[in-house]
Amino acid sequence: LIMLAKRQLFYYKKYLVEMEQILDAQSLILKGNDYEELRNKISYLDIFLLNLFGDETKSALSYRKFRKLINRNKHEICILEDLPKKIIEYLDELNNLRNWAAHIPESLLNAEFEGTDFEGKRISKEDFLKRPSPINVTIFQTYDRVWIELLYKESIEAYECYRNILQQMRIDYSRLIDSQVEVIVRFPDTIRKKHDFELPRISFDMQNKTYKRKVRDDTSI
Repeated sequence: LIMLAKRQLFYYKKYLVEMEQILDAQSLILKGNDYEELRNKISYLDIFLLNLFGDETKSALSYRKFRKLINRNKHEICILEDLPKKIIEYLDELNNLRNWAAHIPESLLNAEFEGTDFEGKRISKEDFLKRPSPINVTIFQTYDRVWIELLYKESIEAYECYRNILQQMRIDYSRLIDSQVEVIVRFPDTIRKKHDFELPRISFDMQNKTYKRKVRDDTSI
């Protein structure tokens, strides 16, 4: 959990710097690609970290599930102290955000109808259904500066939340091993091997109970 969180936060910080550079340019209008690419990068990391920290589904691996397991077995495991109130609030918030963001909520459609009022017009559901075709897909070429400002503000707040939880995870781990944990970020010169492509497939097969372990040949001379 610590390795995964540290790696994702490394890239999160990198994308925040990219946003800062765009904001420093003081341009009132942004190219669509500049905004969309950054939003997509940040959104991927957000979903990953929301799951890593706040997921409670049966087969999930998350910090929230780890701490709940500790709480359920307090009579046997007394190594860790109770979480600070702020961290509990963070985890609750991330769990709610994860449940909303990890799928397309039905409320998004209703919000679409409500949002038409902001432009001084009202489109009812009935009017919408009377226009079955064409289906218009909008891809904006430019964005008002306010979009990147809002993305940056929300991302900074999220980063601080993630960073504080990671710090708590390091505190927990230090108590578990009874020693100060050291987390080192390495940048190897070696090429990442294609073997790592196999890990998600193996995980997926294990999840679906279709994984068959390969028999190793240890008879070589």
